[in-house]
Amino acid sequence: MMSEEKAPENLPKVAATSPNVLTLEPKKYAFCTCGLSADGTFCDASHRGTTFRPQVFEVTEVPETVALCRCKQSQNFPFCDGSHASL
Repeated sequence: MMSEEKAPENLPKVAATSPNVLTLEPKKYAFCTCGLSADGTFCDASHRGTTFRPQVFEVTEVPETVALCRCKQSQNFPFCDGSHASL
């Protein structure tokens, strides 16, 4: 079970050590960069009071399967780059 503690303000919380693989419909999405959202993937405004802001991204293909980062260590936000393997 993941800790409910908040990470230091300048570091995101590791929401999970695996990506969230989803098939998304074409539209804009708000990716959680803080790791505090309920699902660790999409922004639910849990970042309020921190310096974090969501990253908006758009899916343009119908439908598109993506692996979204939940460890918050990826260098390719919002997409997983395998960084969770080193945690």
